[in-house]
Amino acid sequence: MVRWLARLLCLWACLGPAHAEAVPAKDAYLIVEADQLSRKPFEQEMILLTVRGFYFVPITLEKLLQPDLDDFGWMQLGRDHWFETMIEGRRMRAYERRIAVFPKQKGTLSIGSFTHRMTLLDSAGKRFSYDVKSQPLKLDVARKPQGIAWWLPARSVQITDTWDKQPESLAFGESAQRTITFMANGAGPEMLPPAPKMAGRGLIAFPDPEERTVELTKDGPISKVVWRWTVRILSPDFGALETDPLEWFDTQSLTPQKITFAPQKVALAGSITAPPPSQGASPGFMQTHAIPLAVLAGLLMGLSLIVPGWRLRSWAEISHPFRPALPISLRRKIVRAARENDARSMWLALRRHNVPPTEQLDRILFGRDPPPVSDMSAISRNIVRR
Repeated sequence: MVRWLARLLCLWACLGPAHAEAVPAKDAYLIVEADQLSRKPFEQEMILLTVRGFYFVPITLEKLLQPDLDDFGWMQLGRDHWFETMIEGRRMRAYERRIAVFPKQKGTLSIGSFTHRMTLLDSAGKRFSYDVKSQPLKLDVARKPQGIAWWLPARSVQITDTWDKQPESLAFGESAQRTITFMANGAGPEMLPPAPKMAGRGLIAFPDPEERTVELTKDGPISKVVWRWTVRILSPDFGALETDPLEWFDTQSLTPQKITFAPQKVALAGSITAPPPSQGASPGFMQTHAIPLAVLAGLLMGLSLIVPGWRLRSWAEISHPFRPALPISLRRKIVRAARENDARSMWLALRRHNVPPTEQLDRILFGRDPPPVSDMSAISRNIVRR
């Protein structure tokens, strides 16, 4: 038995190289090309690679093996593509794969050989394995420019800034959602900058989780990030919403770019002070009835002192019977959140029932320097009283 196994191994060793040598180099070859630039690419700048194979042999199975790309970030741009072409008067099968690589550092970086592992048919119709290898590739990478806060080399950038409602005319306790979409051509999604910071006097901007996606095209990835904020007026003393700029580097013009945002006014509806009346305008109600009103107020105050057991009631006492009570379901949520010391659950419960949260609750969740979470039971009592 051992003797037969030795003979089979010897036969395989003899026949394997014979089949491999039977394939002329011009009938099966693989090349790798990098898109040429008029300069050295920068660190993290996209470099497009095209892997092409040309075959004049019958293929039954195939698989492209990539070398280790430890010095690069990379992504494959779509599916592999097979087609027919004419080479030196012969119709050959052609293979193509597009890859985007992003060098992690400066210097001379090497890309090893790609291997196209194939199963071919010989003249007798028997299958045999055959590897087609490309030549290694070297790339010279330049250092990124200095003095740039966020390094994002891209071919182009697009940005949109929208609001779901007019931020200049909000109702009391109402919120507006701001959405900024940032798209970069020729960059991976992880290379896009973080959300810009925004702040304003008397305002809060609560960020939602960001969304990062990428679209793969034959000319490189187009990455997109979507940022959303819920903006609210926190106190009567409010101002404009300021937003930090975004930076990127234009690889076409080789210049750093900065995207700036104009201050956005956020205000309550009708909060704009009315202009003073012009000269000659008719006097208002308070002007024409000032003396009668003063006499009536003095009379009422005198009665409150003379008549036993009779007094002027406050507006809170007068309006108390007409105040709508909090829904039972909301009361339960507030009590439970207070018991669990959960400020966020209490804030969300109030928002869902269109009840404005307290300023203290807003500062705990969204303030730039939030105070420590204090007694939530006291906050819940204030909400119920209010």
